[in-house]
Amino acid sequence: MFLQRNNLFMNTNKKLINKEEQILRMFDGITIGYALCEMVYDQDLNPIDYRFLRINKGFQKQTGLEIKTTIGRTIKEIFPDIELIWIERFALLASNQVPIHFSEYNHNTKKFYDIYGFSQVKGKFSILISDITEQKKTEIEFLDSQSLLSVIFNNTRDLQLLVEYQGNHSFKVVAVNNSYLDKGKQFGIFVTKEDLIGKTLEAVCRDYIYLEPDVVKNTLKNYKKVIDSNQQIKFVESVTCLLYTSPSPRDRG
Repeated sequence: MFLQRNNLFMNTNKKLINKEEQILRMFDGITIGYALCEMVYDQDLNPIDYRFLRINKGFQKQTGLEIKTTIGRTIKEIFPDIELIWIERFALLASNQVPIHFSEYNHNTKKFYDIYGFSQVKGKFSILISDITEQKKTEIEFLDSQSLLSVIFNNTRDLQLLVEYQGNHSFKVVAVNNSYLDKGKQFGIFVTKEDLIGKTLEAVCRDYIYLEPDVVKNTLKNYKKVIDSNQQIKFVESVTCLLYTSPSPRDRG
C-alpha cells in the first residue's frame, strides 16, 4: 500500500513538473515575462518571501533580472527591501488559487509592471509580467499636463468657454473659467459654473447670456466652421444682451 501511494505521488509530481516545463516552453519564445515561483513561509506558516523556480528570457528582458542569477533565489535575496505588497499579493494567490491581474511599481528596478498571476498548485504560482513604465509615464505626463492646463484655464484673464461638439450642429459646454463668469457679472449676468456646464451652447446663449436669436445662430455657425475646418478661426460678433427683458432661469420658478 505504501509503495502504491509513493508511486502515485511520484507520478503526480512528475506530471506537474512536465506541465510546468510545457508552460515554460510555451512562453519561452515571447517577449512577455514568465516566472514560476513558490512561496516561502516561516515556522508559523506565515508567508515571508517567494522563490523563483523557472523564468523565461522574456522575464529577463522585462525586469532586467538574469536567468542564471535569479533561478533558485528568493525575491528578498535579490531585493531585500522590496515593497511588501508584492509578497502579500502572491501569497494570497498561492493560497486561494484565484487568478489576479494588477499593475504595480517596484522602486528597485524603477519600473511599473502589469501582472497576471495564476496558481495550479497551492504554495506555487505563475506570473506573466510586462514592463509598462513608458505607458505609465505617458499617463502621468498627461494628467500633469491636464492639471497644468486646468490651472491656466481657470486663472487666465481671457474669457474661456470650452465646448464639445455633439453632432447635428449642437455643442455642449464642458468647462468655463472664472474670468468668463466675472465678466458676466459686469453686465448683470450672475451665473455659476454649475449653471452652464452640461448645457447646450444654444441654451446658454439663449437662457443665461440672453443673446438675440440671430446672434445665437451666428455663434453656432462660427463654432461649426471650427469643427469642419479643424483650424483656428477668428471672428468678431456684435452682442446685444437683453438684460432688462429676460429674467434669470433660476427666477422663473
